Amino acid sequence: MSAREEPSYLMFARSNVRGGAMTSPLIVESLLARIDRDESAIEASSSRTITTVEELDALPDEALVLDAHSVGCQKAMSGVWSAGAELITTELIALPATVLYEPKSA
Repeated sequence: MSAREEPSYLMFARSNVRGGAMTSPLIVESLLARIDRDESAIEASSSRTITTVEELDALPDEALVLDAHSVGCQKAMSGVWSAGAELITTELIALPATVLYEPKSA
């Protein structure tokens, strides 16, 4: 897959983790490892776009999204997200956002 064809969430993960950015959430490292192990499965999956605060709130804890400004945000708990070293409320996430990772229900 060429860089031009690579989905934005893969570019985010590769540039932040491999570039050594200190603000990359640990979940991105896990996502990158999965991508490297089974890139064909990632290519086959489709990303989901979130357009409302209610949809963001409905995501499970530890979900990871890329907001409209290309900022990675991980849900810490209901209404609270980690954006790098900062904790922010759901309302501060720029929409639309792309779901990068959503933990499976137990």
